[in-house]
Amino acid sequence: MKRLIYSALAMFMAAFSFSSCEDVPAPFNTDFDNNNSGGNTPVVVEPAGDGTVSSPYNVARTLEIINGGSYTADKVYVKGIITQIDEISTSYGNATYYIADAANSTTSFEIFRGYSLNGAKFSKDDEIKVGDSVVVYGTLMSYNGTPEMAQGSQIYSLNGKGGGGGTSTGDMGTEAKPFDVTSALSAGQKTGVYIQGYIVGFVSGKDISTDSKFTAADAVVTNVLIAASATETDVTKCMPVQLPSGEVRTGLNLKDNVGNLGKQVTLYGDLATYFNVQGVKNTTYAKLGSKEYGTKPGKGGSSETVLQSFDFKANGKGDWTIFDVKTNEALSAVWEATTQYGMKATGYLSSSKQNYDTDSWFISPALDLTKATTLSFSQAANFFANGVESECSVLVSTNYTSGDPSKATWTKLTVDTWPNSWTFVTSTAPLGSAAGKTNVHIAFRYTSTAAKAGTWEISSVSLK
Repeated sequence: MKRLIYSALAMFMAAFSFSSCEDVPAPFNTDFDNNNSGGNTPVVVEPAGDGTVSSPYNVARTLEIINGGSYTADKVYVKGIITQIDEISTSYGNATYYIADAANSTTSFEIFRGYSLNGAKFSKDDEIKVGDSVVVYGTLMSYNGTPEMAQGSQIYSLNGKGGGGGTSTGDMGTEAKPFDVTSALSAGQKTGVYIQGYIVGFVSGKDISTDSKFTAADAVVTNVLIAASATETDVTKCMPVQLPSGEVRTGLNLKDNVGNLGKQVTLYGDLATYFNVQGVKNTTYAKLGSKEYGTKPGKGGSSETVLQSFDFKANGKGDWTIFDVKTNEALSAVWEATTQYGMKATGYLSSSKQNYDTDSWFISPALDLTKATTLSFSQAANFFANGVESECSVLVSTNYTSGDPSKATWTKLTVDTWPNSWTFVTSTAPLGSAAGKTNVHIAFRYTSTAAKAGTWEISSVSLK
């Protein structure tokens, strides 16, 4: 059908040119195959690929999935040729650009504020160019009807380079076959897997691209960097490892163990976003040489026992409650339960494309925290002007009973990791003075304004 339409259009333009004394430009957004002898046949590419590293979606398949509404929050691989670059921000380290199945394709797909190779931040404004071939790894979405890859994606390969050569990682992550760092960088988010690499440094601040140190001098205790080689100093080929308090931190951190630099380590934990790149979190076991730290899976359970958990994707809001301090009658709800994302909060109404002032609380039932010290939860967020942490918060109260939360005293928790895209991250927060007490309530507070309303998603919560 497209071929008939374009043929008819071409005939019309040809006829019109004979009746006009002026040059007539080609129709807007209509690209023709300049390599075709006729010069007017558009490129038509059939949908292909299954979204894996070995068989990425092409753009035709990607658009088919999004327009059909069958996309999920899982990350996928998409390949294409860069046809347009809107922005490369070295300040924020991301870029917005478009890819297509061919340089002269009639359709393209937006990569919104994605990162560079292996999740590194863009540091130069010419790292990618129109005409480059890329495989991009991220989450598909439709924003106000526009298909795009959500903020926070990363380039897996650029002009055939990088990305570990496209090797499948589906059978890796066991003790017998742990992920190496190169494979782990492109494996996506996974829970309960083994990763092996060499300790090469640490991250001293908040930005992995500028604060990575490949030394043990002045090290911090909270993280280390691992790589596939003991001498690696390219941060884009490294993974940050969060060191939770306990045996793992005591045994691995470079501040107290200078001799660990350059040594091979095997970890058991989660592949998750850390320092806004692919990293390792919730590490419960580590082996360095003949020494073991933490609790090995199958040897008495995790070093962090889950005392109580809530799965909002499977069970809805359960016995949690919602209290709207401020809302708008145009919104049917601020917080709502979804089977795809869990509990979702937003002050944006897609039907009218309007933002609204809101202040809405999602509050737990009374909890017994006698043995709990840490709150862990899975969250995703997007479209917040200054980050989700500027509009939302996680709080605890020891004197809340019910109803209006303003009538109780609440303490804001310090969350270690906040999301910046639709990619779910596992976040933790110490319970502070609420730990060890009974009759404690936890609340997720969402706010928005008429100028900007982001979306916050909480899929599960656990107490450890």
